[in-house]
This record gives sequence, C-alpha cells and structure tokens, in this order.
Amino acid sequence: MGLTETTIGRASIYGLLAGVFAYPDDTAIQAIRNGSKSVISVIDSFDSDKSFRQAAFTFTQIATKSSDDELRRHYSELMVGRRQCHLDESEYDKAIFNRYQRLADVAGFYRAFGFNVSNCSRQRPDFIGTELEFMQVLLL
Repeated sequence: MGLTETTIGRASIYGLLAGVFAYPDDTAIQAIRNGSKSVISVIDSFDSDKSFRQAAFTFTQIATKSSDDELRRHYSELMVGRRQCHLDESEYDKAIFNRYQRLADVAGFYRAFGFNVSNCSRQRPDFIGTELEFMQVLLL
C-alpha cells in the first residue's frame, strides 16, 4: 500500500472514530455501521498488530449486530451514567480555571489550520469527536 492510500485509510479511521463519540441518533448509527465495514478492509491492508485488528473486528460486530436501542443504551451507560466517561479534554484538567484557557487554545489551534467548528455544533472545541475529525482533515 502506497503513502497516499495509507494516509487516506488513516483519515477514514479518524473519521469513523469521530462519529463514534457523537450521540447515536439514526444518522450516526448508520454512518458508523457503514464506516466500520469499510474501515476493516483498510485495517487489513495496514501492517498493524493483531490486537488492533481484533479490536476493529469486535467493534464492527457490535456495531452491525446490536439494535439501535442497544447502542443508545450502551452509549448512555458510558457517557451519561454514574461512571461517566468525559468526552471533553478539559474535563480531565483538575485546575478548573485552566479549562477556559485550554478551550481557547484548542479553538485557536483549529483556526491556525483553517479548521472551523460549525456554529450548529453543540460540542465544545475540545470534544474528542471534534479533535478526531480535525485529525481526519489534517490527513486529507
């Protein structure tokens, strides 16, 4: 596989991962199901380790075989429940007052590369899905 194909393949993986962290509405679920199948073929063409391939395969199995309601329930358990996984980078900063500076830094970094977060987006600039989408754009 050449450099161009590898780069586009990596970009597709970042794009899929960016979508995984969004709330699983009907559109997101369909995009994840479609994307996970195509990403498997990309990963197979990489010289990646066996555990990465296995994780991608397991993810694809879960994404394609689980019902929409199951996916939403699992998402809520992870992202909204008692043992919440924070999806915004600054939430892991123990110094609360540093969070605003971090948000400004991330937004400025995006602007420096010509990446603009949509005004329609309900996510902060340090949302993991936005950061992964930024990586996708950089590769393309």
